[in-house]
Amino acid sequence: MKKGLLIFVCICISLTGLRADGYPEEWGIYISGDYIYDIQSGVNESSMEESAFRNYLTDLARTNIARSVTTKINDRSRLAKQSVDGRTSVDYLSVTQFSTDVELNLVKSKSVYDRKLKTGHAIAYIDRQEALAFYRNKALMAFSKVENAISLAEDYASQGFKVRASDILAQMTSELNSIDNDLFMLNFFGIPENELSDLSREKGCLSENLLKKGMEYRHGTKVYMECISSGDAGEQAVEVENGLKGLLSGKGCMFVDDMDAADWTISIGLSGRKYNVSEMGGMKIYTAYIDAEIDVANRGGDKILEKSVSEKGIHTMNYDEALREAGEKAGEKIFGTIYPVIIQ
Repeated sequence: MKKGLLIFVCICISLTGLRADGYPEEWGIYISGDYIYDIQSGVNESSMEESAFRNYLTDLARTNIARSVTTKINDRSRLAKQSVDGRTSVDYLSVTQFSTDVELNLVKSKSVYDRKLKTGHAIAYIDRQEALAFYRNKALMAFSKVENAISLAEDYASQGFKVRASDILAQMTSELNSIDNDLFMLNFFGIPENELSDLSREKGCLSENLLKKGMEYRHGTKVYMECISSGDAGEQAVEVENGLKGLLSGKGCMFVDDMDAADWTISIGLSGRKYNVSEMGGMKIYTAYIDAEIDVANRGGDKILEKSVSEKGIHTMNYDEALREAGEKAGEKIFGTIYPVIIQ
């Protein structure tokens, strides 16, 4: 009798398409090593709307799977940190983006409801292969973005715009960090070891290249400068040139004696004019002008800038002091004119 009853129950379960534990048989595929899953079941004792009860169970399943995965990640991170004595590696990385990835991209869910029994079941699951494809694609996109940035920076640097090139590369630090995160998640979801090694090696090469070129560009803008005086400019040509070199050196430029080795060639023709002497209250006032013709050419010899600058100097002592004042003003204006050009 008991045996017959057991057979009858098994037949009924088979006909309804449910497992003995209540949820649909087709969910059985998710209970394998190919998926990470969580199943929630319950009785609708509060007589909630069917959709609300199903959503309630689904939210529980999604929350539990996120918590489960995060716990496993944190445990693995701690173990990896101990194993490498605190040094960063592919096994010890920040995974702060995972919760967002779970909610938006990776977790799928299904639910069923029996209106007669007022029972519901919900499953949330992550397909490991889909997760691998997701993080592999993220990593490859980040690789491409960094590679494109390096190529763009090289183009700017070849034209002499090394400061801008350096700024472009500096912005890629966050992309490299995101690659670290993606490699960790690929490792977590079971990417083949040889593929992970290849990706890690590529990331390492990119990181090294980014650092090397960033340092080269930041401190490597080479400038050839000549400042020629005429008229009454006198020693103001030397003063202006030295002042400009000091200001540009502070911005990462270095000066070379070989024009062919320079990223930029700056030519300044400086002339001075003793304008007049006037009297005011028995005091003599000397007025003088410094005029400058500025040419800036890039490595290819193309003139990028041609501009004239004129500044007035006034002094009560003599013309030389008036010229000195005009030269200081002219030097500041020349710097403000050429610096934006060579760093754009």
